[in-house]
Amino acid sequence: RDIQAVVGPCIRSCCYTVGPEVCARFDPRCVLAGEGQPRLDLAGAIAMDLERAGAGGWHDVERCTSCDADWFYSHRRDRGVTGRQWGLVAMRDVA
Repeated sequence: RDIQAVVGPCIRSCCYTVGPEVCARFDPRCVLAGEGQPRLDLAGAIAMDLERAGAGGWHDVERCTSCDADWFYSHRRDRGVTGRQWGLVAMRDVA
């Protein structure tokens, strides 16, 4: 319960079409049906994992790396010709 998390920028369901082999690896609630191929709600899957792990709270910054080309690289959008991004995990004592 002491864990707080932030779900940072990532590819979102608006841009993340996947095949059946990927769908099979995720909770069906994270696979969105629609016209064409299914789309994966990756941030939703992360949120479900955080809840299962007992995180005390989390915040989603709600940014799509594929949609926002001015700010983020996207391997999928740019077909593998990209720079690099980084993530951060930090611990601090709040006692």
